[in-house]
Amino acid sequence: MLDYIYIISNDQGYIKVGVSKHPEKRLKQLQTGNEHKLELIFTEEFNCSRKHILHIEKLLHKELKKLTTKMIGEWFKIDENKLTSIKNIITYHRIRYEDDINFFERKFR
Repeated sequence: MLDYIYIISNDQGYIKVGVSKHPEKRLKQLQTGNEHKLELIFTEEFNCSRKHILHIEKLLHKELKKLTTKMIGEWFKIDENKLTSIKNIITYHRIRYEDDINFFERKFR
C-alpha cells in the first residue's frame, strides 16, 4: 500500500509534516480536540518501504528546525516561501527515489 507525506496547517500559521496511508483520515484525527481549524494543504504519494519514507520524514523535520524559529511539538511556524521549499524537497525525494528504482530495474533486467 502507498504512503503519503502530508502537510497540515492550522489557522495560526503552523504546519505539521507527517506520514500516513490516509492523510484525510489523519487530518480528522488531528482535528479532534484541536481548537484551531486544520487544513490538509499538501500530499505527495510514495511507493517505497515504510522505513524509507519515515527516514525522509525525519530529514524533513531536521530541515524544518533549521528553517523555523518557533515550534510547538511537531508543529512548525513557517512563512510561505519556506513552505514552498519544504514542498519542493518532498517532491524531490519522491522523484529521486523513483529514478533510482527505475535505474536499477533497467540495469538488472
